[in-house]
Amino acid sequence: MFKIAGFYIDDVKLEEAADGIRLNVLMPDAGFAIGENGRLLPSWETLVRARAARLLDRQMHVTLDINNYKFQREEGLRDLAKKAARTAVLSKKSVELPTMSSYERRVVHMELALRPDVTTESEGADPERKVVVKPISF
Repeated sequence: MFKIAGFYIDDVKLEEAADGIRLNVLMPDAGFAIGENGRLLPSWETLVRARAARLLDRQMHVTLDINNYKFQREEGLRDLAKKAARTAVLSKKSVELPTMSSYERRVVHMELALRPDVTTESEGADPERKVVVKPISF
């Protein structure tokens, strides 16, 4: 599919996961395929899932990444969530994070879910929906 769209692919790394497969496509012009702030990745992932289902004659969970963008973005979001939690606890005030996609908000919620000193909520309406990290008083 990437070749049809005009992208040159250096390599494709396939990894089996408990919930399906993970693909990491390595390419020189990744920025065009990924799009601004990763906006095109979900579309590519949908296409890859549909193609895999057709080839395998069954549905399978497929996670697609391009040049490790998604992995690095998730790591950045986890770091942002931890910093926001520290700030919220120390200042005893809510910390509003930037606008994020539903997937990105989920990463933040999951990262802070087990912390007993903060809670998270999504506020606003799409496409301006944000995560707010709130301290819990003991």
